[in-house]
Amino acid sequence: MAPESSLLEGSTVPVLVALAFVGAAAYIFMRDQSGDLRAMLSAAPSPVNSLKLARAIARMYGSELAQCIDFKLTPPRLRLHEGQAEACASKLRKLARFGPSDSELEHSLSRVLGEMVSLSALTAEADGLRRTTVSATNATHEAALEALWDALQPGRARDGGRISKSWGDIGFQGSDPTTDFRGMGFFALLSLLHTARAHPAFCARHVRTYMTPGNELTYFPFAITSINVTGWLLDMLGAGELDLVILTTGARLETLHEVHFALFVHFARAWERERPKSVMEFGRVQKAVLAEVKRVGIERLLDAAAACGE
Repeated sequence: MAPESSLLEGSTVPVLVALAFVGAAAYIFMRDQSGDLRAMLSAAPSPVNSLKLARAIARMYGSELAQCIDFKLTPPRLRLHEGQAEACASKLRKLARFGPSDSELEHSLSRVLGEMVSLSALTAEADGLRRTTVSATNATHEAALEALWDALQPGRARDGGRISKSWGDIGFQGSDPTTDFRGMGFFALLSLLHTARAHPAFCARHVRTYMTPGNELTYFPFAITSINVTGWLLDMLGAGELDLVILTTGARLETLHEVHFALFVHFARAWERERPKSVMEFGRVQKAVLAEVKRVGIERLLDAAAACGE
């Protein structure tokens, strides 16, 4: 019978072989990942390539960079706040095995991480405005409401002053419009005001149609519809569906306001095309519009809105 020590020594051989195999496989995997990352960083700079890289980093380095990745998005992608960028860059430089001659890759990495920071910053800014309640005691909010009225009803005074049923003529539900912004907050007011100022022909036509006697029960109320559209926009923003538009156009509030306008135009066209018999069909039209947005993409809607001449 063989000594016990010999048996133990013999049994370790397969284990050592297996460990060596696993180690080699891990090395090859990490080397391939490093090569993939370097190849993507070498690609021509574009919004599309930046988003591809943000998704690839999340896929390849999800465990190492978990704090910098938004796993709620589909697919998950890199999402950075200002204070995270340098730490994330440092980790990625090590993972991609940057050397002294990789200055161009360093520049590409910094650019892409900066774009991800700008996306996060814009999302946070919009969410902060959404959570800001429109208040009658806030001078800035009151000034925005007065500017909205002047843009949608130029030269016309409201009956009764600040609290007035006249607000209903532009599509609010009651005599105090601040109550209609609950849920979408000051961001909804800013989007509506931007549309009123930047696209007066569109606004004038649809407000005028709504104010035509007999249409109040069959045509969409302008202001309330705009607030609903803001909700759609914020859902899309939170889901990462506007990332490409934002990186292409610019990470600023005006970009979101123009997306809001494009969605609004699409809804208005759908309403006029289908001619619902009652405003109670709003939900049905909304569902169809959102399904089409997902099908054709927001980029095409932006092009269509820009070409509509309103």
